[in-house]
Amino acid sequence: MNILIVCTKFSEDTANGWLTNELAASFAARGHTVDVIHHAWTAEGAPRLETMYGNVTVLTSPALGTMPRWLPKLLRKLGQWVWSSRHTARVAQRMLPPRDYDLLIGFSPAVVSDGIVKAYRARARHAYLVYWDFFPVSARQVHILPGGALAEPLAHALESRALARYDRVGCMSPANIDFFRQYFPAYRGEVFHLPVWGPSNAIAVAKDRAVLRQEFGIGTDEVVCVFGGQLIPGRGVEAICDLATRAQASATNVRFLIAGNGSLAPVIAARAEGSANLRYLGQLTRERYAELLAASDIGLVFTSPHSRVPTFPSKTVDYFRAAVPILGAVEDYGDYSAIITHEIGAGLSCAALDTATLDSNLQRLAVDSTLREACGRRGHDYYFAHMTAAHVAARLTERISL
Repeated sequence: MNILIVCTKFSEDTANGWLTNELAASFAARGHTVDVIHHAWTAEGAPRLETMYGNVTVLTSPALGTMPRWLPKLLRKLGQWVWSSRHTARVAQRMLPPRDYDLLIGFSPAVVSDGIVKAYRARARHAYLVYWDFFPVSARQVHILPGGALAEPLAHALESRALARYDRVGCMSPANIDFFRQYFPAYRGEVFHLPVWGPSNAIAVAKDRAVLRQEFGIGTDEVVCVFGGQLIPGRGVEAICDLATRAQASATNVRFLIAGNGSLAPVIAARAEGSANLRYLGQLTRERYAELLAASDIGLVFTSPHSRVPTFPSKTVDYFRAAVPILGAVEDYGDYSAIITHEIGAGLSCAALDTATLDSNLQRLAVDSTLREACGRRGHDYYFAHMTAAHVAARLTERISL
């Protein structure tokens, strides 16, 4: 098949790719011809064209490439959301002329790439949208929606219009499907379950676990809880610090290690300085983060308790691949906790505001190494049965006949 992927994140470094990289590589491995229009969301500079994974043509067009720096911040942000995809569409039609595609795949929010999809949609037999972030409500809740609550009705209308270009929409869980149907009642296409995905290989490291624990300064009898990722609002990282504070008295052998970068990094670093059981490791390379997972005992998945949108955090993928059990504290609007705790049995998760249950779940995992091992193995097995990029690539193309 000929497949077109339109996205705002795609790495030119194949060793440190995004989920979009994994999907494109999986399509190519199955013999499909793949074009990628990378509407690089935070980049500036000139557009460029390259070939990756043997049969994937990637056009990268920076979304900020035509935004003058002297523009006021709000106008620059509005131009990025509303106008930049139309500029990228013109660049793409010149450097990657439209051809006949069997499948066009877009990603949420639909509006940020709508100019590109509009330009190419007539040449695609089918168009599927991968819907992870419910726009604009999720953007407004984490304060990145230009214009805030005042702009939300207009943004919702624009997103609804952009959705109409797609035949099918894939959501991460049943709760996400239900929310999508309620939030976008005018959408007339099919909404289906499409799990978040990752590489088709397990996370493995060459070093012995004991050596890694020594390198990270982890004691022999310590139980280590790890969090790695963006340290920004909405990820629950401050709640991890609160958990560490409470655990000093009730779980004296538990240590919390946080890695990553973002606007909250100084806050996390400051709280770690005054803590006996919390350490901030800064930004790690992907290889070093894999070693940290191999040295750890519990993976933390936290989200904002104030979110009114169901999620299925993508960091779950790394924990599954590394066979690390999950301790979750997420918004109670979704089904993540039920899936992790009951459906898969990959750990213990609860509502973010239910600190009593969270503390109890930490204690259960901390004292029972057999439970941790069983949860880690179940998550690992589930991932390789349902959530690899190869599985998702097959699922996206299974209804399309040549």
